[in-house]
Order: sequence, then structure tokens, then C-alpha cells
Amino acid sequence: MTRYDRYAPVILRVSLAALFGYAGLLKWLALGSTSQMLASLGFPAASFFGWLLTLIEPVGAVLLLLGLGTRYVAPVLAIIPFLGIFVVSLPNWSDPLMQVSLFQNLVVIGALASLALHDAGPFSLSMEKKR
Repeated sequence: MTRYDRYAPVILRVSLAALFGYAGLLKWLALGSTSQMLASLGFPAASFFGWLLTLIEPVGAVLLLLGLGTRYVAPVLAIIPFLGIFVVSLPNWSDPLMQVSLFQNLVVIGALASLALHDAGPFSLSMEKKR
């Protein structure tokens, strides 16, 4: 283990916060489109889940960036790419972009799992026990 290993969670937190923050911002700017997209995929209660998704992504991004409740926020955020695999990627598997999307979602789930299993690392406001 090198002296820099402890910074790995910081890199994950910042990169994932950027990803979910940007996605959340786009959803805020086009909330109606988000709900319509979910409805077109056959998602039940598309308006409710559109709002929920639009709320969870930016709030989760801020919490990840600050390192607050990382072990709890990460699994909640992991639900989004997990559903993306089963609702978007797999049903459209013949599209090469959806194949890439599936693997990208797996990487995001893996990064979030890593944060859920470890502490938030340095530069966090977390109350988690530091190792």
C-alpha cells in the first residue's frame, strides 16, 4: 500500500459527483422530457419517478462531493445505473451504443460499490470512522 492509496476514494467521489451532478442538472433543465423518456420506456408512474430521479441525482452528487453519508448515498445512486441496464441497455442490446452503455453502467456500479464498502477518504465532512 502506498502513501497515496488513501486518496482513491476522493477521486471516485469527485468523478462520480461530476457524473451525477451533470446528469441531474440536465434533468432539472428538462424535467418534462425526463418524465416523457421514462414513460416511453414503459416505466410505471413516470412523472413521480422523473421527479425522484431529478432530485436524487444532484442531491446525491453534492453529498458525494462533500463526503457525507457516502456509504449510504452510494447504494442509492447505484440503483440508477442498475435500472438503466435492465430498462434501457438490455432491451436494446442490438444497438452497439447500448452495449457500451451497459458496460459503462457496470463501471459506475463498481465505483459506487467501492465507496459503499470503504470510508469517504480524506477531504470529506463524513462522520464515518477513519481508518
